[in-house]
Amino acid sequence: MKRRLRPFAAALFNRRRVALFFTWCCTALVLTLMNAESARASIMQVEVSSAQFSTFVSATYISNGWFTTVSRPTISTSPTSDDLNVLGPAPYDGGGESRASSSLISVEAYSAVFNGHGSAVATNQISFSPLADQTQTLSLLFSSDWRYYYCSGSVDLFDVTANADLWNYNWSGFQGTVPWVPTGGIGSATAELDPETAFLSSHTYRLTMITGAGSASDTDEAMIQLQGLEAVPEPHHGSLLVIGLGGLLAFRKKLANDADKMEFRSQKPETW
Repeated sequence: MKRRLRPFAAALFNRRRVALFFTWCCTALVLTLMNAESARASIMQVEVSSAQFSTFVSATYISNGWFTTVSRPTISTSPTSDDLNVLGPAPYDGGGESRASSSLISVEAYSAVFNGHGSAVATNQISFSPLADQTQTLSLLFSSDWRYYYCSGSVDLFDVTANADLWNYNWSGFQGTVPWVPTGGIGSATAELDPETAFLSSHTYRLTMITGAGSASDTDEAMIQLQGLEAVPEPHHGSLLVIGLGGLLAFRKKLANDADKMEFRSQKPETW
């Protein structure tokens, strides 16, 4: 009478090792999701009641010895972007690119038109209500890779219910309330503002962001980004935690049962 290689099977399917392995997996998953929840705690969830996004791009350039103007406005209820590329024929060719994009959390404008001039404008306006009363720090990030002083922009938060302007930050050229810090290059700079605001779930708020760039045989660009708000509904990590743990525990139970069966089979005498 002989038996199969029981030591190898026992080491591979030992219930304690299986239990320890999946306990470690569950612990790792819990820690990962707890970290994700902690990160999400710094974000205020809001319900968006209305939103409007708009862009405008234009270019005036030399074509056959004459100035030609092309412009295009766009208005949408969903995030939008537009990119205008123009080029006049040789030997008097002029032209370039003007582009703009608008989303829930950012607006960006870029213009680079030569032998002429161009412009780009991006705007969004979002009306929302917080899901709960909360004092929230919103991060406003301003950036420019090209000549921020030839651009302009603003961010405004208005309490519609209270009919009160909560804050407004803006700049135009070298003037305004945005604290630009040069980062090198040709007019490249960044700025950050972190206004702390007390929000009420019973109030409606309106956020407006706008930026514009205008070029005259040069390149100008500016972008504004907002951090700290999240529109719902979004998948919640709490539900993912329950699903993930449930799946792992069920899988662990299945492997433990398989290990019992394997151990029972390995102990059963066999005849040859």
